[in-house]
Amino acid sequence: KENFFDDYSYDIVLPSTFQMYKEDKTNNMISFIYRYKKKATVLPDKYLTVYEENMDKDEVTESWVRKTRSRIGDKILDGDKIDWLRTKLFPKTFTTWDKKNYQGYVLEGAWENTKTKMGGTFKSYAFFDNDTKAAYFIDTAVYYPAGTKIPYITELEGIAKSFNIK
Repeated sequence: KENFFDDYSYDIVLPSTFQMYKEDKTNNMISFIYRYKKKATVLPDKYLTVYEENMDKDEVTESWVRKTRSRIGDKILDGDKIDWLRTKLFPKTFTTWDKKNYQGYVLEGAWENTKTKMGGTFKSYAFFDNDTKAAYFIDTAVYYPAGTKIPYITELEGIAKSFNIK
């Protein structure tokens, strides 16, 4: 809905095909999913999760990124885990559609969930905003065992770049 993000310090442009997956206000996390309604299809599940953490100063480090992604997996993504042997973490500038640049990190690789017997690829963006004194973690993930995930993770990257701090 147009006013969905009114109570948040940010907004993000989500296609109407996405729906809320889970919201955890206590942990400042919200997650959305695209899941095709017809069960007989082989289209991917696509997830986008946003986490916000207040910080007096920039404490977005490699360690914070790893701990935060693990926390997101535990708290809102049904216990999914990162395959750290197939994951890369590197510093990178995150640029939004509004041409705002944030220095931070990109984390990309593979995730798995032994409970749901699912797994796939993910790409996350972590950065600190000095004006709001908050760190943001935008996580995107794809579950698509039937085919290549690259077009879908690229689509999710485009959605993540619509992120805007109010």
